[in-house]
Amino acid sequence: MLRRTTSAAAAALVVGLLSLPASPAQAETVLTVPEAPSGDTVVTVATDPATAPYVRVRLVLKDHAWVPPSSASVIGGDPVPNTGEPINVTVPTWGIGEGTIARFQALGCQTAEVASCSATLASADHAITQTAASSATITKPDGVLLLAHEQLTARADNDGGGRMLAISEGRRSELPNGVATDVSDVLTGTEGYNDVEVRRCSAVTEDSSYCEAADAAKNVTWFRTIEFSPSLERPDPTDWSNTMPFTMNSTWWTGAQRVGARGWWEGLDFDQTWQIQTEAGQVLAGPVHAVPADTYDSWVTVDPGNHAPSGIPDGTYRLVFKTTVHKGDLSMSGESEVPIEVVNRPAADPLPRIYKAERVVRPYEWVMARFAVGGFPDPREQTRFILRNSAGRDVRHQSMTHRCDRDIDLSCPRGAIYNHEVHPYGDNNHLLQPGIYQARMVMPNSWGRLITVPLGSVYIQELRMVSKTVAIKPKAALLRRQSAVGRCSRTWSPGPSGKPGSIWMVAGARCGGTADVVRQTFAVPVPSWQSNNFDSIFSIDVAADLAPRGGRGTIRQHCLLPTQRSWRDRGLVSSGGARTVCRAFDISDFPVRRPYTAFRLRAANGAALEVKTIRANYRYLIWHTPR
Repeated sequence: MLRRTTSAAAAALVVGLLSLPASPAQAETVLTVPEAPSGDTVVTVATDPATAPYVRVRLVLKDHAWVPPSSASVIGGDPVPNTGEPINVTVPTWGIGEGTIARFQALGCQTAEVASCSATLASADHAITQTAASSATITKPDGVLLLAHEQLTARADNDGGGRMLAISEGRRSELPNGVATDVSDVLTGTEGYNDVEVRRCSAVTEDSSYCEAADAAKNVTWFRTIEFSPSLERPDPTDWSNTMPFTMNSTWWTGAQRVGARGWWEGLDFDQTWQIQTEAGQVLAGPVHAVPADTYDSWVTVDPGNHAPSGIPDGTYRLVFKTTVHKGDLSMSGESEVPIEVVNRPAADPLPRIYKAERVVRPYEWVMARFAVGGFPDPREQTRFILRNSAGRDVRHQSMTHRCDRDIDLSCPRGAIYNHEVHPYGDNNHLLQPGIYQARMVMPNSWGRLITVPLGSVYIQELRMVSKTVAIKPKAALLRRQSAVGRCSRTWSPGPSGKPGSIWMVAGARCGGTADVVRQTFAVPVPSWQSNNFDSIFSIDVAADLAPRGGRGTIRQHCLLPTQRSWRDRGLVSSGGARTVCRAFDISDFPVRRPYTAFRLRAANGAALEVKTIRANYRYLIWHTPR
C-alpha cells in the first residue's frame, strides 16, 4: 500500500517533469520522482491547496495512460490532504518489469474519496529498475497429472515486495515466501492442457499487466475427474431429444445402437465398460467390456438385448459408461451416462410416400425410370433398390446412397429422401432383356426394422418395326387453299363412282380461246412420333385410286414430301387404278418442314379424273414393352 512520508530530504531528490497547469490562473504543480524508480519509490508533490485540497499519486503503465482517474487498474492509494507543504508519497513499483516505462501522475481531488479526483496536475515517465531479486520453481510428477493422487507444487523466493503468484488462464494462487505449496487449484475444470507460471505481481491491483516476467513456467496435462459425454448415433441427425429409443430385437437398427465414446486418455492405459441401470441404480444389463478405437471420438456398440437375460421392460433408463485410467500404480475412475428409452414392440410406421414414379426405360436413348421416395434417414446405408424380372428373380440390387438435396437437384420433390434413376443393366452389368419388371425398396423404418416399399412396374422397352395403312377420303384430305378451278372447269363430290368423299375433276377444253385447268391438292398427315411413341418414321407410301375419263387433255401429278422445300413432278396419269403418288424413306433423318405429305393432280384441255380413295402406308419403329 502507499505510505505518506515527512522526510525533509525528499525535497532534494531529482526534479521530475512538470505538468501543465489546469488553467492559466492556477499555480504550478511540481512532481518529483527518482531518476531510477525501484521497489518502494518515494514521490514528492507540491501544489496549491486552493486548486487541489487533496492529492492522489498513482502509477500506470505508459501504454495504459488513458485509464480514467478513478480506475482500479492502477497502483495508487487514497487521496491525502494538501496543507500547502510538499507531500511525500511511497509508491510500490513491484510487479512492473525491468525497463518498463511507467507514468507517475499527481491528481487533484476535492475530497478524500477517489471518485472526486479528476484533473491530472502533473506527470512524469520513468523506466522501472527492480533491484530486489525473485525466483521460483514448479514441480510436477512425470506424465499426465492425476489430481486425485498427485499435486502440482510451486515455491517462490522473493527478496522484495509485492506478492508471488502461481497463474494459469487468469486463475491465481498466492505463494508464501520460501515454502513449496500445492497450486493445483489454478487448474480449473475436469481436465486440460495448461501453461502454469509463477510471477511477482503488484499487491495493490489485480490487473495482470502489473506482473513481472515469469520466474518459472511449465506446461501441464491433467485430469481432475474421468468423464465424457456419450453421443447417441441417431437415425435423424436433426433429432436432439434427450433420449434414444432402443429395442430388444438385435436385428433392428435400434437394437444394436452405436454410441460415441472416448477412446483417447492422453496416452494412458484404460478400461471401459457399459451397463444399463434403473434410476435407482439397479443394473439390468452389463457390465459389458467396450473397446473403442484409440481416438478421442470413437464408436461403441451397445446391444442391450444380447446382455439382459431377463429382458428389460419398456421405460427410461441410464446408459452408464465406467472408465478407469491407469498410470503405473495409480488409477482414476469415473462414470459418464446418457438417458435411453427401451421399447420392446414399437408400432409399425406407415409405408413411405412415393413422390414421383416415371416407369419407362428406353436403352440407348438415356430414358430412365425415376422414383422419388420418402422414408427415414439411414446413417448405416442399409437402403437398397431391387428390380425383379417376370421369372421372379432379382436381377438388380443397388445401394440408395443418392439422397434428395434440393440445393443441387431441383427435380427432387419436397419431402422426398431418395431420388433414384433406374438403368437398364443388371448386377452383372449386362443389358437387361426388354419386359416388365417389379421394383421395390428395402429400407429401415424409424426403429431400424427393415421394411419393403413396393414401387410397382418398370417397363424396359425395345424398338419394333410397325406397318400401318390408313384410308382417307379425298374430300377430307383436300387442301382448298392450294387448289384451283378454272372458269370453265368444274369439281364436285361424290364422283361418278358414288364413293363417299370421292372427287370428280373436269377441265374445260377451251375457255375464251385458251385452255382451262383444274388443280386439286391433297394432304396426308404424318404422325408425330413423339406423341405416338414412335422412335422414327422410316417410310411413307401414299397411293391414290384414280379413274381418268374421256381420253382427252392431260393429267399430271406432283408430290411434296414433309422434308422437301418444293414440288416434284411425278409424270402424267395415263391409266386408272391405284398408283403411288408419293413415297418417302427415312424422313426422320431430315428436318420435317410440315406435318403432312402432299400430292397434286392437274387436269387440262378437257381431261376428266375421279379421285376415288387415298391410302397411306406408314412403316416406322415404335417403342414397345413385350408382355
